[in-house]
Amino acid sequence: MGGTHRAGAALLLSMVLLAILPASALGQAGVNFQNVAAFVDFGKSVTFQAVVTSDTPVLEAVLTIKPQGVDPFLVPVSLDEIGAIVYTLDTQQTPLRAFTPVEYTYQLRLANGSNVTSPTYTFDYIDTRFAWLTLDSEAFEVNWYDREIAFGQLVMNTAVAGLDAVTNLLPVQQKQTIRIYVYNNAADLKAALSLKQSWVAGQSSPDLGVILLPIPDGDEARLELERKLPHELMHVMLFQLIGSKYINLPVWLVEGLASMAELYPNAEYTSVLNQTAAEDKLLPMESLCSHFPSDASGAFLAYAESASFVRYLHTTYGSSALRWLAEQYQNGLGCSEGLETALGSSLTQLEYRWKQNELRIDPESLIFRNLLPYLLIFGLLFGAAAAAIIISGRGTRRANAALTED
Repeated sequence: MGGTHRAGAALLLSMVLLAILPASALGQAGVNFQNVAAFVDFGKSVTFQAVVTSDTPVLEAVLTIKPQGVDPFLVPVSLDEIGAIVYTLDTQQTPLRAFTPVEYTYQLRLANGSNVTSPTYTFDYIDTRFAWLTLDSEAFEVNWYDREIAFGQLVMNTAVAGLDAVTNLLPVQQKQTIRIYVYNNAADLKAALSLKQSWVAGQSSPDLGVILLPIPDGDEARLELERKLPHELMHVMLFQLIGSKYINLPVWLVEGLASMAELYPNAEYTSVLNQTAAEDKLLPMESLCSHFPSDASGAFLAYAESASFVRYLHTTYGSSALRWLAEQYQNGLGCSEGLETALGSSLTQLEYRWKQNELRIDPESLIFRNLLPYLLIFGLLFGAAAAAIIISGRGTRRANAALTED
């Protein structure tokens, strides 16, 4: 049923475009665009082709390519003797994000001085290495390969449950269909994303409404889905709430909310937090405002801390307060300033309370640890001053003794 709706919407969009496009795009000056197409060889190239018929000679042709979410770029193209255009974009030199919708148009300059612009054409930069199977609804489009339809239904059911978990945690309404692509292993996904790091749990492109997941076949598939899919759904829904200001959100808030949404939470977070807290090696929350460590162990600790910290905020202030907090960063507030505006406390104050209430770190110990650097500096200064006084006193006594002898 979702496919029928999309087909109807595409037809309606085409009719609207025909109604609003300038006459020059629809054959003015005897110009027509035929056999227009774009062929994707994923990870390698996109080949654009068209045939232009014109009563007036074409002096110049330019192809404008606009992937969603980035600035358009223009490339000159040539027509052969029959008016055919064939241009190949090297996507290794000019990378495109996987599953990005791309718009493109042709602009012509004619010998009589007029300019002609073609209609706007579109294609999706799909991963063509696999024969994707699709199951869709109004809220989700689920895509997978080399597995039975029962797996696709499992993904759909998990997406529905995950969306419930997300909206219970952060009140937000879905604004667009979310596309989910499930790879059979991490290697296939890494190749699609051109990633270099050795680990990847999944990725979302919130502005595209696209989620990519590696879910190996086997007994753990359901648990992996219940952990990874709601996590990435939170990213997408946060973008639908905040829009382009999504990038202003503290990373600990984004990843903390995403980790909390997981239907099957990571059981190792608690033990890692307890051990790291006991060793006094927790990462300062301020260091997690703009980025996470790039190494796997550091990133894991950052995720664990963020999940625990945001859970504390949720328990203390509630879901509505978390939404209010997220909305503060639309105005360009800094990491701590957003917290002070929304919750009335600074990041330092909330971090202290979190460690005391969630991690059960002794308050006196916290105070001592926080004051220890200053105590060391004071001790060094005091010791240096005391030593100087002692040395000076000894010198004075010796001078006095010498005068007495004289």
